[in-house]
Amino acid sequence: MTASTPTQTPAAYPPARAWFAVILLMLLYCVSYTDRMVLSLLAAPVSEALNISDTQLGVLFGTGFGVVYALVGLPLAHFVDRS
Repeated sequence: MTASTPTQTPAAYPPARAWFAVILLMLLYCVSYTDRMVLSLLAAPVSEALNISDTQLGVLFGTGFGVVYALVGLPLAHFVDRS
């Protein structure tokens, strides 16, 4: 029995387009990481300014991240998969 060869080869992307995608994803990751770090660094001042407990602060940050991710991240991923 011989190994079958695929009938279609995957389309090759130009190297410039591939590097553009890598750099864009790297920049987006850096923004995401920085955003998470800024929130944790500013937790105490925000808690004091709003006069809320640690539990309320956790719900505020956790729910805020989840809602933004669900409303922006998932539709954006769907758009990227389709185009």
